[in-house]
Amino acid sequence: MDDPREVILRVLEIIDYQDDKEKFTQDFLNAIHKKAISNCVGALSEEQKNSLETQLTGVVRSPEEVGRVLFQFITEDDYKVGAQKAAEEIMRGYLEAISSTLSENQTNKLKKYFNSF
Repeated sequence: MDDPREVILRVLEIIDYQDDKEKFTQDFLNAIHKKAISNCVGALSEEQKNSLETQLTGVVRSPEEVGRVLFQFITEDDYKVGAQKAAEEIMRGYLEAISSTLSENQTNKLKKYFNSF
């Protein structure tokens, strides 16, 4: 799949989204990131989760520190896979939520767009 930001912006264009596209996109990307991290942490062993919790409650206060600690337990590949799955789940949920408001033309354009992947 393409760059998530570009996918979101293209979907918003297809559905003729009228509000702030950049804000929507940033919120959407934040939701993907949070879900990906949650899924990755959820897949850790209990021992790893306990160690992660101990490290996070001990020293960490900034987002950078949280990321540094998290990525001691989560590989970059695991995160990428988790982010891809999270993006697909969240996008699917969003499209299902708005499907009744879409025109047939918009629905067809979305199908064509997603079939291009």
